[in-house]
Amino acid sequence: MSVAAMNHFTVLSDDLEATRRFYCDLFGFRVGWRPPFQFPGWWLYADGDAPILHVIHRDPRRLPGGGIWQLFFNDPHGAKVEFDFDKDEPAPEGHVSA
Repeated sequence: MSVAAMNHFTVLSDDLEATRRFYCDLFGFRVGWRPPFQFPGWWLYADGDAPILHVIHRDPRRLPGGGIWQLFFNDPHGAKVEFDFDKDEPAPEGHVSA
């Protein structure tokens, strides 16, 4: 299964290497440049120059904002996955607002 583009998302993981292998093998992502943050992680890229998946080992800081809708799930390795969607993007059929 290939992915052409996404507007980045973040995966929280307790096993960075297993999570990297999972997403690179499943979607064909590649590890690319990442700023020298003070916490471990990977930035994964598809075909372009923009990272589309951030894999990190700690909880990200939440920035104030609104109007987005979110989807949360665990991948097969137990990493928590969060997708954030723009408020103007239609929600999938069956989505229930909180």
